[in-house]
Amino acid sequence: GKSVWWTWTAPANGRLVVVTAGSSYDTVLAVYTGSRVDQLRQVAANDDVSRSDMTSRVTISVRAGTTYRIAVDGYQGAAGSIRLVGTFTAKTALAAPTNVSGSLNSSGVFRATWTPVAGAATYEVTVRSVTRTYAIARTPTASVALRMRIPANETVVVTVRAFDVDMDPGLPSADRPVA
Repeated sequence: GKSVWWTWTAPANGRLVVVTAGSSYDTVLAVYTGSRVDQLRQVAANDDVSRSDMTSRVTISVRAGTTYRIAVDGYQGAAGSIRLVGTFTAKTALAAPTNVSGSLNSSGVFRATWTPVAGAATYEVTVRSVTRTYAIARTPTASVALRMRIPANETVVVTVRAFDVDMDPGLPSADRPVA
């Protein structure tokens, strides 16, 4: 074909929208990662935005420092002038969970709760002492119950971190001591 290629490196984690609206022909758009032609991995591709709109559009999540290779070609060999527009939106880190608390009951069940974080898809909870990690668990809710044995004289801390739908971590909560 008569493809034209561009490279773009993401300055931060976020979202990239690439469109060929305004091009003079029926475009085919694809985005790849990889440094060699024989090792490219397709991230997204689009032929037509709709039946009536022959331009192309892709929306992808991008990672900081990753180089993306953007290819525009013509459907069935079509050619003409290309108008390529990319719009990048940086992702902001999720806030740290607040109001973290934890307790261990006499049955050996450790319960931790916290205030939910807007935009969080899952949470990672770590229960540890100075010398050992007792548990690391993932949960979609703002609480967790874990069965564990912690010596009566040991103080543990619980730390909670929120993750968004792309599994990008937010800021960790402050360590909360639990006697």
